[in-house]
Amino acid sequence: MKSGALGNKFLSGVAGAVMTVAAALPGGAYAGDSPEVDLSCPAEITVPCGNLRGARGEVVRTAVARASVGDRIVLIHYGDDQDVIDNAERVIRHFIKHGKTAALALADPEEPGEESFQVYIDALPITVKFAAMTDPVKLGEVLNAAIVRSAEVTAMAPTPPQGG
Repeated sequence: MKSGALGNKFLSGVAGAVMTVAAALPGGAYAGDSPEVDLSCPAEITVPCGNLRGARGEVVRTAVARASVGDRIVLIHYGDDQDVIDNAERVIRHFIKHGKTAALALADPEEPGEESFQVYIDALPITVKFAAMTDPVKLGEVLNAAIVRSAEVTAMAPTPPQGG
């Protein structure tokens, strides 16, 4: 089977979308080193990336939540403005350079012309959708705040009882 056909098959359902995003993340649940895997992101994107365009909103959210398990950061970009995508890629690259496991997911906007982001960390939507920005410093600050918020949520989570 050709990689393009496999990539299209991946986008047909939740499991495929999860595999697409998870394959983009180092140490993900699915190996992304197979030559048959086509993540379908534009070739110029050099960070881990999953293209979920064409998938329904709940498929995107499920795929990204599952791919972010294990303190991984996934930044969803809803839209198609190349300047915004370039900015997101720069920010993801910066976080990876500084030791974070991070990826970019591309998705269709809910409203035509909308450009927005959302951050998932460790299976949780840490932010609501927020307006896309082309200033990498501001986007980096939002991601930093999301990381802090994620740590706070984790610290407040109840500890499961220990079996005896």
